[in-house]
Amino acid sequence: MKVIAKLDCDLSLVNRAASMTTGGSDVGASLQYWMKCEHSPLRMIRFWIECEDMETFVSVHFVRHGKFAEHFVKSNRDDRGGNNTEDRHTPVTHGIETNAQELINMAKTRLCRKSHKRTMAAMMDIKRAVSEVVPELADYMVPQCVYRNGICPEGKNHCKVGPMKMLERYSYYRNLFNY
Repeated sequence: MKVIAKLDCDLSLVNRAASMTTGGSDVGASLQYWMKCEHSPLRMIRFWIECEDMETFVSVHFVRHGKFAEHFVKSNRDDRGGNNTEDRHTPVTHGIETNAQELINMAKTRLCRKSHKRTMAAMMDIKRAVSEVVPELADYMVPQCVYRNGICPEGKNHCKVGPMKMLERYSYYRNLFNY
């Protein structure tokens, strides 16, 4: 699968938006500050992401994220250029118009070890492409158990690795929040 990410905003607007809510006290804060806080200015960091040859069932997993994302997926319908041989593994093109907050949210579920391995791989490809455009964001695109400091949101430890091992793998993340 090939993934391309493009920044679709003026990053100076992040601080401008923040100054509207804080009276200017946070003007000049770093992008990393806004990512760490996850305050509303983070949604000003917008992206266009193109995924080529994404399997249909993986594309469906990503379409489930819609609060701050809009998805554009090639139809497999036979009246729209598809044919009767397509199945859940048929590759599609998948475009995502989204923001930094939604990418963080997507990563929480799509990097979880309970997620399908192809979906995890696609999320890692998206994370790599995003890191080429806004490197600071990749540090915050982590599985839910890492985000929650070792607490698995699935009720039980459903992954073979376990949340504490995942936390060790993402030890740099702990340093971001001074755990």
